[in-house]
Amino acid sequence: MGFVTGSIRLLYLTQLKNDLMYKIMLHTEAQRDLSDSITNLMDVGTNLDPDSPVIKTLKARREKLAQVEKEMERKMVVLQSKLKAVEAEIGEAEKLVDASAKRQFSYGIR
Repeated sequence: MGFVTGSIRLLYLTQLKNDLMYKIMLHTEAQRDLSDSITNLMDVGTNLDPDSPVIKTLKARREKLAQVEKEMERKMVVLQSKLKAVEAEIGEAEKLVDASAKRQFSYGIR
């Protein structure tokens, strides 16, 4: 791989890494907001009768939100795995670009 091609690849991988980091940040914020919503639902019905239809509705909604939270956690693991893979590939691309630069710009110096 040539210096220019390697540099372009490195730029692409860096952009991909930044995009994944941004998605992870947004995902983390969404998870925090969801956790807050679940906590708020748990607090709402503390003074109501446990057999009340409102409490049953709140419990059902809390369970749905908990399922969404588990799915979000799974997606976060996927995003973090992708980020680790991209970071490893960036390391390899940097090595290739450095080696190519040394080869192409040595000008006969030994």
